[in-house]
Parts: sequence; structure tokens; C-alpha cells
Amino acid sequence: AALNMMRLGPVALETVLDEELWPTLGLGKRLGGKIRELVRDGAMTFYVELKAELPPAVSQLMDVEGIGPKLATRLHKELDVKSVAELADAARRGQVAKLKGFGPKRQAAYARLQTPTPPTVPTAIRTIRNEDLPLAA
Repeated sequence: AALNMMRLGPVALETVLDEELWPTLGLGKRLGGKIRELVRDGAMTFYVELKAELPPAVSQLMDVEGIGPKLATRLHKELDVKSVAELADAARRGQVAKLKGFGPKRQAAYARLQTPTPPTVPTAIRTIRNEDLPLAA
């Protein structure tokens, strides 16, 4: 849902700050609150706590754009990779494309990884946070 809000752009992200407008975006209280927290603070407590419960290797793999908890867990279990550097090395050796559901494009993308990509606040959210917008309580 947060990704969809970001795709809709700054207007949707501004709208998510106002709880009264959530129904127009199809958001309920719980989800709206989480997305508002992401827009306002740049992170969701729920996600940070969830990520902290994962094994360090899985958490580190999730720092790569496009790798979520399920994919990170699978890469860790099936390739025994414990870091982004190990994932890149496995991709360079051709091991990633051997996994079910993986192909040459994903393998090539992982092979290009240099270092862990630190989690960043998406540009649209950064833009809104840097402007002096009134934040919904």
C-alpha cells in the first residue's frame, strides 16, 4: 500500500497525513496510520521491529532494493548467503539462476551488487518531509 501511495505521488502522500482523507485513498485506520508514520517519520516502527526479529543475514539481504523478507530468507536458505557480498559472489558464479523462479536478469543484477544498499527514504517522502507541511496528529 505504501508503494502504491508513492507511485501516486506527492499529492497522495500529503493526503495520507490527514486521517479524515484516508477513506478517499481506500485506507483504514491501521494501514493509514502505518503509511502516515512512514511519510511523516521516514520509517515504520512495525517494520523496524519485524526486521529486528529476523536473522542478521536475512536482514542484511533485505537492504538490497527489491529483496523482501521472503526472498531474503529463501536466498539465505537455498544459497547459504549471509551477506550482500556473498549474494553478489554467488550470482557471479552462476548459482542464482539455478534456483527455481530466478533467471539471468536477476542473477546479473545481483552480480553487479558492490556493497549493501542502505535503506533510504523514497524521494517523494523526502520531498514532503523537507517542506513545511502541517502534519496530521
